[in-house]
Amino acid sequence: MKFQAQVLFAMAVALCAGAGAYLIGRWDPAGLVLLVTAAVFAGWGGWFLLREFRSLPEMDDPESGGPLGTFPDSTRWAPVLGLGAVILVNGVIAGTWLLMTGAALTVMAAIGYAFEYSVRQPAPGDSDD
Repeated sequence: MKFQAQVLFAMAVALCAGAGAYLIGRWDPAGLVLLVTAAVFAGWGGWFLLREFRSLPEMDDPESGGPLGTFPDSTRWAPVLGLGAVILVNGVIAGTWLLMTGAALTVMAAIGYAFEYSVRQPAPGDSDD
């Protein structure tokens, strides 16, 4: 998380520099407020990550070669959920039939994604006998 905090701090500095250049070059309050707000939020995120990094106990570090833990298998529901969300958002523009199709696909994929691991998957070598 230390690297991510450094990236966010670098973004905050770059956005502050952009806001300064924007202030000197042209005076548009909306753009200036946008740049300053983005810089504040980037700095805030960097500060939060750095604070959390310092307060966490020693964990598995990918750079030390230690184990990171176990992760679930890949899922087929993530791309279906993304496709449903795209169809749903396009349905807001195109029409009700596309909106309803996207909503149905999104709800179906979200339910499938949520309950995918609640169904017991048989382990290799298990038999139903």
